[in-house]
Amino acid sequence: SYNRPRYCYLADSQPISRQMLDYFNDQYVFVEHLPVSMRDDLIIRLYPEDYGWDLIERWRVRFPDVRLDDGNGDIKKLIRRCRLVACGYNGTTFLELLAMNVPTVIFWNLDHWEMSESPVPYFEALKRVGVFHDTPVNAARHVEAIWGDVNAWWTSEEVQGALEPFRNRYAHLSHEQLAKTESVLRCIIEEKNARATHKRKSVD
Repeated sequence: SYNRPRYCYLADSQPISRQMLDYFNDQYVFVEHLPVSMRDDLIIRLYPEDYGWDLIERWRVRFPDVRLDDGNGDIKKLIRRCRLVACGYNGTTFLELLAMNVPTVIFWNLDHWEMSESPVPYFEALKRVGVFHDTPVNAARHVEAIWGDVNAWWTSEEVQGALEPFRNRYAHLSHEQLAKTESVLRCIIEEKNARATHKRKSVD
């Protein structure tokens, strides 16, 4: 899950201040729409910082028996235990999951996480195959529908076909990452040196 401070300090494309209550509610709605039998397999990974929201208590009031992870342990170990990861916010976590090809369902309120025009076609493609949902209810219903054989859904030609262009654009793992990083850094250094040389000549 995701969390932010109770008081606004930065205006950007994510929930701000009391909008976090709407975000928390979306997470509860997602869980409420899962069959009770599936909730027994559910682990809620909390954000490591509570920011005064009393999230453990909020979850306990709504779902007394739900298993909570405090968010401080190794997330990769937790992922390896899971058949599917549901990510309810637009952030780094779901990008890493998709890059690792972990079965993932993502959902969030588009009024809180607004998008520019360029990623819309990619998310529409993910929406068509059930990876992205713009309501927690739709996400929960999809999870219920695929729960019997998550891998069959995830490894299908349709899903992987929608994921490939998204990964290439937003979560690309290059086998030549070190060489590309070196090339970029060299370009930056060369530009900086060129500007410094031009500045010296202008002063002379």
